[in-house]
Amino acid sequence: MSEERFDRLEQMIGETQNQVSQTQNQVSQMQNQVGQMQNLMEQLIKMVGHNNAVTEELRERMDKLETKVDCMETQMQTGFAGLTAMVNLLGEKVDTIPHLETKLEIFNDYILDQAADIRMLKKAR
Repeated sequence: MSEERFDRLEQMIGETQNQVSQTQNQVSQMQNQVGQMQNLMEQLIKMVGHNNAVTEELRERMDKLETKVDCMETQMQTGFAGLTAMVNLLGEKVDTIPHLETKLEIFNDYILDQAADIRMLKKAR
């Protein structure tokens, strides 16, 4: 019986060694997978960091753009107010043209009368 036990023990030792070898292979595979996951995580962290930097840069550019647009709106409103004032002033000037034309006609008539009077005075001498 001792020999049978010895054979059985050898068989059990062989099976245990196979199981240990399989376990080591599994551990090695798991370590490789963990290493790959670690590399992927590092890449992901770099990508997220880059995206955050790009997002921050875009945010800064948008702030500058908003400032420029606000400035342009202010200039446009000021320019529009100035343009409106100029149009109103032009309207006032245009409204005075008929009045000035009337005065010019009166003045022209007065000058013609004066010229006629001067001619008559010259003839009378």
